[in-house]
Amino acid sequence: MTMEGVGQRLQRLRVELGLTQQQLAAPRYTRGFLATVEAGGREPSAEALGYFATRLGVEPDDLRHGRPPGAAEELTVELERGRRSLSRGEVDAAVEVFATVERTARRYRLPIVECRARICLGEVELHQGRMRAAQLAYERAGELAGGAPASVRAWIVRRRAQCLLNVESAAAAITHLEEGLAEVRAETPADPDAELWLLAGLITPYHELGALGRMHETIEEGLAVARRASRREWIATFYDLAGQRVLETKGFAEVDRWWGIARRTFAELGLDSESGSVHWSRGYALSQAERLDEAGTELGLALEIFDAVGRLHDAAGVALELADVCRRRGDRDRAVALATRAGAAYARFDLPAGMAEADRILGLQAGADGDLTEAGRLLERALERYARAGIVYDLGRTCRLYGDLLLRNGKTAEALEVLRRGARSVASQTRA
Repeated sequence: MTMEGVGQRLQRLRVELGLTQQQLAAPRYTRGFLATVEAGGREPSAEALGYFATRLGVEPDDLRHGRPPGAAEELTVELERGRRSLSRGEVDAAVEVFATVERTARRYRLPIVECRARICLGEVELHQGRMRAAQLAYERAGELAGGAPASVRAWIVRRRAQCLLNVESAAAAITHLEEGLAEVRAETPADPDAELWLLAGLITPYHELGALGRMHETIEEGLAVARRASRREWIATFYDLAGQRVLETKGFAEVDRWWGIARRTFAELGLDSESGSVHWSRGYALSQAERLDEAGTELGLALEIFDAVGRLHDAAGVALELADVCRRRGDRDRAVALATRAGAAYARFDLPAGMAEADRILGLQAGADGDLTEAGRLLERALERYARAGIVYDLGRTCRLYGDLLLRNGKTAEALEVLRRGARSVASQTRA
């Protein structure tokens, strides 16, 4: 198929409007000049192209690149449709939409739309738990982000940090997010949606690093920014993530109100799987409050949603949370089955933090079963994996639980060494 040139487009649009060459060209240009351009004998200057575009009622870039009016807006709508498909677990349909938009945007010379399409292709990899592939996809998107709005650049920064948290360390994720946030805040005025999205991204890595003071400051900053933000999905995501970490200061009723807002927002936007994240957050909070039966129900709903839509990484995370609830409720067999399933999923993706959490739960269960040798093996491996991932909060918590297990079984010297190791690790990482 022959691509239509600028001259051919000029001629087609002129004929569609019923104009003669003289009528379109005058008064600034001659009929002969226009005839030469239409025949492909001469490229119009930027000034001439702008003149003809105005007379034809189109944008100069639309005339230059042959894209229909409103192409960028229509392609952006298509991307949102693809995101809803992905959230429902319709992965193949979503990939087709994103890839088609990427190709079309490239042909129409729409780099920001092409950038968004590449981000969405990264979302597919993230949805399926392929963190390293997602990282590469977001890097590809970043190649086109130079002139993009702050919200697009923030989207990429946040997702790349999410990958870093899983494949490298919490510290690496924090550095990337803090640098991105500084760039957003250096602009005048700062985009509140971009700012909120990056603040939301900092909550989990700060918690994992044990930087709880910085985490709470970030949440308070986010609550102030959320009042100025307009992107409903990102506001809902912030409330969802922040709610897990402020139960002691805000109270369950207030946080539950946040989760209600988040759940309704995701439902109204047609983002089915995101509602699973709210059930996960609520289940985690109920678990921390020792309301284990309610926690089991919420986490079970989250797992059902993530399994249905194929969000493999999130399904593994919820399975671990539910396994810990089952262990504490005395449902040994289900706890072991869920933790084993999750550990296998994380091993498949080579994600040390998730593998460590599976080891922790299985190790504690082995200790409850009286198998101290197996418990020690699993808990030592969990500590090594937490250290490799820079997950200081869980490293310290696991040392405390391991030390308590050893103390209950009369191994005082070993227990004290484990507890000291945990204290040293937390202190050194927190200072860093």
